[in-house]
Amino acid sequence: FKVFEVEGFNERMQQIYAHVRPRLVRLGDDLAPELARILHLEFFPHVAKHARRTVNPPPETWAAFGPSPRGYKRYGYLALCISGAGLHARAVVKSEADQRLAMARGFKRRGAELAKALSGTKIARYDKRDFRKMPAGVAAGEEFL
Repeated sequence: FKVFEVEGFNERMQQIYAHVRPRLVRLGDDLAPELARILHLEFFPHVAKHARRTVNPPPETWAAFGPSPRGYKRYGYLALCISGAGLHARAVVKSEADQRLAMARGFKRRGAELAKALSGTKIARYDKRDFRKMPAGVAAGEEFL
């Protein structure tokens, strides 16, 4: 996790590409078939390249698991993220996701069922957060959704 303490864009990117990214590639290759088996959906791993970054070093990096071999941002996806705060899993729906509104309706419609399935699980919101620490978790419940 110390790689995220490295100052400077080039220096941190070198450390991520040398030490973190290869491990995420291996984890992605290992986890995608397991996710597919458990969730009965096909998953393709995509490890962040941070290609559009040129100045600010990334505060985190990740392996994303989406339904397409061509990319993941257009869909809701699962992610295994690493930052200075540690390693955590995330379910992500970005504003550019094609089916974002349909997914939101599905969450609302099945909120009680999802809350029951996640009962006892700590959930955190990851919008607008400080990457140096994990966001506070709250017990899964319908009000969170």
